Amino acid sequence: MNSNEEAHLDMFRGVSLVLSTYENIWEGDAVFNTLPAELDDVIADIELEVGEQTTDLSGSALAKQDARDTTTDKAISMADAAILWAEQNGKIVEKAKFDYTKSELNAMGDDDFLITMGKFYTMVNTNAVDLEAYGVTANMISSLNAGITAYRGFLIQPQFVHGRATIATDRISAIRERGMSLLNNRMDKGMERYASSADFYDMYHQQRKITDPSGGTVTTVIVRAMIAGTTTPLEDVIITLNNQPEFNPKNTEANGECTFAGSSISSPVNVHGDKAGYLVFNQNDNVVTIGGTNTIVIYLTPL
Repeated sequence: MNSNEEAHLDMFRGVSLVLSTYENIWEGDAVFNTLPAELDDVIADIELEVGEQTTDLSGSALAKQDARDTTTDKAISMADAAILWAEQNGKIVEKAKFDYTKSELNAMGDDDFLITMGKFYTMVNTNAVDLEAYGVTANMISSLNAGITAYRGFLIQPQFVHGRATIATDRISAIRERGMSLLNNRMDKGMERYASSADFYDMYHQQRKITDPSGGTVTTVIVRAMIAGTTTPLEDVIITLNNQPEFNPKNTEANGECTFAGSSISSPVNVHGDKAGYLVFNQNDNVVTIGGTNTIVIYLTPL
C-alpha cells in the first residue's frame, strides 16, 4: 500500500471514529444511518487486502528446507534396498536411478532435486511388488510421494504470494475509490443537515481532510461527465488531466464520475474527455482548492 492509500485509510478511520463518537446524533436518521456501516466495510476490506499484500514468508525458508531434508531421508531409507534389488536382478538402468548419496542429493538445485526424486518415486512405485521383499513397503513409497508434493508446494509459494499481493494492490485501489465515492456523493452531502451540531460537523470535516505522510496535503478532483443538455451521467468516458502528468487516464463509472487524488495536484486543472460517439471535450483552467475535494462537471455532445 502506497503513502497515498495509507493517507486515505487514515482518513476513513478518522471519519469512522467521529461517526461512532456522535452516533446519538445520527442514529435515528433513516437516510444517513446506513452510511457509517458502509464506511466500516470499506475500512475492513482495505485492511483485509493489506494482509494479503504483507504475507510473511520468513518461516517458509526453514519449512522448505525441512521438507527437503525429510524427502531426502525417505529416499535414502529405500535406496540401499532398491540398489540391492537392482543388482541381484540385473537392473542396471534402474540401479542408476537409486544410486545417490545424501550429500549428492543435498548439493542439487531445487529443480534437479525434484526431477531426481520424481524418477526415484516412479521407479520404486513401478517395481513396488518386487521391492516389497527387500523391505520397501507401500507406505514408504506413498510417504515419499507426499514429501515430494510438499516440497514442490514450497517452491511455488513465493510466486503464488507475489501474484496474490499484486491482485490485492489492485483491489485496494478499487476499494479506496469506493470509499471516496461514498464520502463524496453521499456522506458529505448528508452531513450538511448536521451543520447546526457544531462539534459533530466540525470534527467530521477536520477528519475528512487527507494528509499525505510525505508532508503534502492531498487534493481530490472528481470529474463528472454528463451528456450535453441533460442531467444524464455518461459512463466509460476516458478522462485525462492534461497538465497533471503523474496521473494515468481513468474511465468514468456508472454515475459518470471518476476521482483523482494526490498531494502533487496543482491548480488549475485541465480536463480532457473522450468517448466514442461524442465530440472530444477539453475544459482548461479549472481552479481547484488545494487540500480540498473539488468537482469538475464536463458535458459531452453526441456526434
